[in-house]
Amino acid sequence: MPPLLKFLNWKLFGSFLLLGLSSGLFLGSLQATWASASEGVQKQQVNYLFAVVSDEQGEVATLQALWLAATRPESGEINWMPLYPQPLSDADARRGFSSAHEAIRLSGGVDGLIGLPLLRELGINWDEAFILDNDAFERIGVLLNVETQGDLSIQTAIQPQLALQEQVRFVQAFCQAGSQLAVPGILDTILALYPEHLRSSLNQFEVIALWDQLAERDFSVSCHHPWADN
Repeated sequence: MPPLLKFLNWKLFGSFLLLGLSSGLFLGSLQATWASASEGVQKQQVNYLFAVVSDEQGEVATLQALWLAATRPESGEINWMPLYPQPLSDADARRGFSSAHEAIRLSGGVDGLIGLPLLRELGINWDEAFILDNDAFERIGVLLNVETQGDLSIQTAIQPQLALQEQVRFVQAFCQAGSQLAVPGILDTILALYPEHLRSSLNQFEVIALWDQLAERDFSVSCHHPWADN
């Protein structure tokens, strides 16, 4: 074999070897995430990440809420999981983000979620993401007829469990809204929140398509809270 061709073969082999090693290290560090993603693909599961921040207009916002909603396109079932603040449990009561803590900052909008340490630590995988500021959260709450006993913009870092209670009631209101969501004007109100109070990995046309999927089921959804059963 000519020396030049032999050199090129070894160089090509070395490139694939380095690529394999780097890929192996990367995949190994994200083993939990890829496992979750693979399971989601097999079940055609779609994960939606919802974040509520203090002020989406600012360059750096304070994170108030973070939820993951897992569903399948052909199903009306939604599994809701609170990621922040975290619920109290016997094992980790009064630790982490379940009790008063330093505020979590989010910058960069939807793209900034990728670098959020909390999500990396939990190994969370999501397909689409929504970021609402407090104003959007409250406006949608009014549309859903949420009767709150406190401020929806409770500072999570100071009163995480009270904030979580308000968030749970908000999610339950959405699940129980049903045909109320079919009232003309609700979708227009939500779209009007873009981009000042609402940002998403989905554009407005994709949101309309998602809304149409809900409309085909008469906005009938079945919500589950696996975290509450543990």
